[in-house]
Amino acid sequence: MWRTDLPDDANGGVIEALDDLGPVDEALATLTAVLGEAPGDEPIAAGNHNPAGVRHTRGGGGLTVTEHLLTDEERARYPHPLYWPRFAVAFSAAELNGVLLETADGAHVDEEWAVAVEDIDPALWTCSGLAVEHIEIARGDSGTGLIGVGISEMGAGWVATGSITAVYAPVAVADGCA
Repeated sequence: MWRTDLPDDANGGVIEALDDLGPVDEALATLTAVLGEAPGDEPIAAGNHNPAGVRHTRGGGGLTVTEHLLTDEERARYPHPLYWPRFAVAFSAAELNGVLLETADGAHVDEEWAVAVEDIDPALWTCSGLAVEHIEIARGDSGTGLIGVGISEMGAGWVATGSITAVYAPVAVADGCA
């Protein structure tokens, strides 16, 4: 389980926490209320990195919620211990409609990459960047794994830009990528 906290700008407290294993419609309604903008929806075909789903995009792609369309029965049939949340959140902008889009530790799009990764263990690798925050979770094979909030500096054509281009969660910390 990964939780996305929506802070109250007035006093810094949390006004809503979104659980990635919770109802997608509630998360979408909360984000619509906070951001004042309904998403555009686009179906996603299943691929080697993702199940089929729906991409709910706001701000021209500045904030995307990807809804994974798997039933609990389908999740249980996977032959290996994958972690598929009900939804994942990614942003490619530092703010949207006056709301700052950043991690709990303050990492955000356009932050200088060298500064952002200064204190990050480079072994906390994801398919497209590093995990800036992570937690340990139980896997289906009785083992444990790490999931976290990832950051990437990759731009068009997978060329490093020198600054954060995307923040996304949850993401598995991995030894390699398919």
